[in-house]
Amino acid sequence: GPSGEHSRATRMGPEVQYLGKISKALQMGKGVKVARLLRIGKPTPAMPERIRTRILAGLTVTHPWMMAVKRRLPAPWDGIVANHVGSVAMLHHGKGAQAMKLAEESSKLCYNFMRDKHEPPNAAVSPNWFLPIVDVVLTQLRLSAYLVDKQEGGLKHERAVYNLVRDFLPVCNKKEKNPPLRSLKMGTLFVVNHLLKICFKINLLRNTANLQSSIDSPGFPPLSAFPRSQTVTYKFYVGRIQMMEEKYEEAEKNLEYAFNHCHKDAKTNKLRILQFLIPVKLLQKKMPKARLLQKYTFPQFHAVIVAMRQGDLQAYNEALMKHEDFFVEKGVFLVMEKLKKYVYRNLIKKIHTHILHDEKQTKKNLIQLSTIRAAMKINGVDVDEKNYDEIECILANLIYEGLIKGYIAHARALVVSKKNAFPK
Repeated sequence: GPSGEHSRATRMGPEVQYLGKISKALQMGKGVKVARLLRIGKPTPAMPERIRTRILAGLTVTHPWMMAVKRRLPAPWDGIVANHVGSVAMLHHGKGAQAMKLAEESSKLCYNFMRDKHEPPNAAVSPNWFLPIVDVVLTQLRLSAYLVDKQEGGLKHERAVYNLVRDFLPVCNKKEKNPPLRSLKMGTLFVVNHLLKICFKINLLRNTANLQSSIDSPGFPPLSAFPRSQTVTYKFYVGRIQMMEEKYEEAEKNLEYAFNHCHKDAKTNKLRILQFLIPVKLLQKKMPKARLLQKYTFPQFHAVIVAMRQGDLQAYNEALMKHEDFFVEKGVFLVMEKLKKYVYRNLIKKIHTHILHDEKQTKKNLIQLSTIRAAMKINGVDVDEKNYDEIECILANLIYEGLIKGYIAHARALVVSKKNAFPK
């Protein structure tokens, strides 16, 4: 009866208020606000802890909550909100499979809503007002898939989610009368970002070229038109792809952009970007400033940088071995290995400096290969005693790469240029 209805409403006071806020924001076409209200994984100004804990306590899947949602929100938002919030609660309680099932429901409802044509709630609102809500729903879908696969082993759900999210791309890019900034094209970047995250997580890197082409296509809105957080995420992943493709200059540009435009308080994200930006910079002989390494502590890189500067082969090899797991996990091990040439260059430069200051040495631009071999042995590197093939090969590469100006004479010595023998 009516009295039962009333007592239930008071019992669910905070939730009803919460739904009221969502309902109002939907009526006004305020997609960003609805999205904020749906981000209930962590407490935020839009989502006070009191309501958040009540919702996450599992009230979500109880009947009164579902009824309240159905009464207060128009279709399809009732289903989108109920399933999404239910999924967040399940994820919070570590129930991956249920979280995934509910997240799939809300994602499918979003997909259908985008596919069918809809008028905005009022004339003042952009036709693509609801895109931030879709982004939140897809984030929840992705996180749910990560948890189920972790719990069950394998990659089945992450692969399924990849396909589900990929289906949003044609919907975002379909032809429509609205100008690009008011069109569904503005959803493409966050959809691509979700796909890139999954690609890196489950090693589907061969798919990334297609994803980039949808952003690079003519007529696509400029990246500056998108929310900064989306552009930063995109540039971060593109930079990592370019690093793997050995396009180091382009990788540096994109990672640098991501680092400089990342929110100033997002220290964790800044650290993640630096894990790739530092190796890419080192490979281009750009040493990170001491201040940066103090602010964001990286013992792994610090040891390698010191060894590089000092031409200390032994310290370099030890640092690489000690932190191998870290470098492999980040996918930068090969880049760190490539830095060896700079260690060699600085070691030979050190020998040359010694010769310049040694009064007994008359030929100041001549370095005996036997001296280089002795220096390498002191550095704990085993070099063939019978011939200089290995050392000649290293020197030939350094000369070819322009790290040393000079030539190898009669398989006995390295003759370095009298001017600028070790270009910066």
